[in-house]
Amino acid sequence: MGLFKKKTKEITIEECKEMVEKFMRKKGLDPSQQRLKGDQMGWFAIRGSAYIYIFINQYDNFNSIRVYSPILYLPEENILPFYRKCLELNWELKNCAICVYENEVALVVERPIEGLDPEEVEWTIDYLSQVADNLDNKLADEFGARIFSSQTE
Repeated sequence: MGLFKKKTKEITIEECKEMVEKFMRKKGLDPSQQRLKGDQMGWFAIRGSAYIYIFINQYDNFNSIRVYSPILYLPEENILPFYRKCLELNWELKNCAICVYENEVALVVERPIEGLDPEEVEWTIDYLSQVADNLDNKLADEFGARIFSSQTE
């Protein structure tokens, strides 16, 4: 087989949903209470001060799982040093990245659900949520940025 022709196990959206819900139950959460309203398949959780959103997305060519955590709002001052710090932190992060969407700074990971297994779901959500809970306070303190709150804006 060629370098980019690795055969992986097909995973259905329903199987991916079951993996996410199993993870939530393992963490003591009721998946039905954590479901997001609306048409998109998604859940939320809170770890410390960090909000974690988990989505299963359907695209034309593939389906994906996306874990997203808005951690703070862009600081009003020292924006260039802030961006530099975010880029430096990206170098250290595993399987996720810091990004900016409008005025929010967030952590995000997205991957196709093909080949996904329960251990990877658990590791991804655990890791991203732990990093989000640690970085929000650290960056807020260092740059005077406001920590994200679902009650704001």
